[in-house]
Amino acid sequence: MLIELQNCGVKDILIACVDELKDFPDVISAVYPQAQIQLCIIPHGTQLDEVCAVEGLQVRDSDLKRIYQSAAEEEALQALDEFAGRWNEKSPHISCF
Repeated sequence: MLIELQNCGVKDILIACVDELKDFPDVISAVYPQAQIQLCIIPHGTQLDEVCAVEGLQVRDSDLKRIYQSAAEEEALQALDEFAGRWNEKSPHISCF
């Protein structure tokens, strides 16, 4: 698939957002060495739904958005710390996703 993109004229990609498919980040790096690989959090979101009460889902999602919509790494790390502080009490491993 990536070779087909390359053959169609795609010379470089900036960011590749991928699920945790085995070896896929390595394949992307081989074809597009400058690409930044980022793991997609959507599959983790469905796992998080299982540990959050329904009434807390909207609040949790809002807190998650503050992390992945941050403009800078420092801002994202601060949002992650706040997320962990708020949600780890209810579910100790939630911020590990």
